[in-house]
Amino acid sequence: MDESRVRGMYDRFSSIPWFWEVDAWTCRATARSPYRSRLIGRLRLDAASTVLDVACGTGLNFDLLQRAIGNSGRIVGVDNSPGTLELAHRRVTRRGWSNVELVEADAAGYRPTERFDASLCTFAIDIIPRWRETLSMMINAVRPGGRVGLIGFAESSREGLAVVNRAWRAAAPWFGGELDRPVRAEVRAVCHDVSEEAVFGGFYYLLAGTTPDTH
Repeated sequence: MDESRVRGMYDRFSSIPWFWEVDAWTCRATARSPYRSRLIGRLRLDAASTVLDVACGTGLNFDLLQRAIGNSGRIVGVDNSPGTLELAHRRVTRRGWSNVELVEADAAGYRPTERFDASLCTFAIDIIPRWRETLSMMINAVRPGGRVGLIGFAESSREGLAVVNRAWRAAAPWFGGELDRPVRAEVRAVCHDVSEEAVFGGFYYLLAGTTPDTH
């Protein structure tokens, strides 16, 4: 699925008032998701850290990031869907955050003008069409020794879940997802101090690593 189709799909989702609530409830992807908080904890942020949130969507990571970086830190959220960015803008305005910048752009083509302390992409790296370019951008956008974090999709290796795996694989294309991308291998090939955890019955993974000292 190309960028324009993904953009259009998520714009349509954003026009349905209840869509994100149902999605969050069924997929454990809410702003209070334990998976988001676990991943953000592995980014090793502190007060005044700068963070790039790739495919930020409606801004579900922002509250957790704000707790980690405080008012002195800064968040840049990038997404290619105007509809979801409008919801993110409303969230930022409602919370009175002055340290969040929202950018409408395809992640693969985004070229930040600064280097961040960390970058993350949650529940999207297996949807973004040009994911290799996006992953490269995320790593290059982070200072040497900074952190990169991902929540991605996977098939479960648990016994007795073969039927669920088949259903998961059949459903993934509906929202633009692919389960066979070697995202984790590519992160391990570039980053060090990499940690990985299977969650949500093995259907999601949390991955965090440290960027090279020179890149």
